[in-house]
Amino acid sequence: MRNTVFILLLIMSFISCDQFKRNDNDKRISESNLNDTTAGLFSPKGMMEEVRNADSAVVMYYKTPGNPRFFTYTKLSKIDDIMMVVEDINKPFSDSVRGCVTNGKIYFYGKGDIVYPVYFSSDDSCLRFSFIKTGEKYFVQMSPRAKSVLDSLKKHAKQL
Repeated sequence: MRNTVFILLLIMSFISCDQFKRNDNDKRISESNLNDTTAGLFSPKGMMEEVRNADSAVVMYYKTPGNPRFFTYTKLSKIDDIMMVVEDINKPFSDSVRGCVTNGKIYFYGKGDIVYPVYFSSDDSCLRFSFIKTGEKYFVQMSPRAKSVLDSLKKHAKQL
């Protein structure tokens, strides 16, 4: 009798775990395809909403694209300076582009020592942000305005 109850509980836990995974994936997919079609009744959320709550950031610029070993950096004590970048990061997803090389990385710092890294490719042929979340890599189109913000910050970047 004990063995039968144990086996039933084991089977039920596998079923509930599988259902939880499916619901989580369905939620992620529906959030990524969300469009604001209800005229302001709600605002769609992106996959990196956490960066909106960051209190500071560091933008790293690789000296050699794709190679983070040598870099310059700019520290930002307020996220307001790069709010255009934060808005772009939370846009709908785009496809990756073959041959895009990462030009840098932004570390967004949240409360409690939480860090959210976001990579960027700022070549004119490959304007993209990318980040890893839920074990998958996502790409978002970078606007020309966000590129100009990153380019202007690069002028003031320091070497470590």
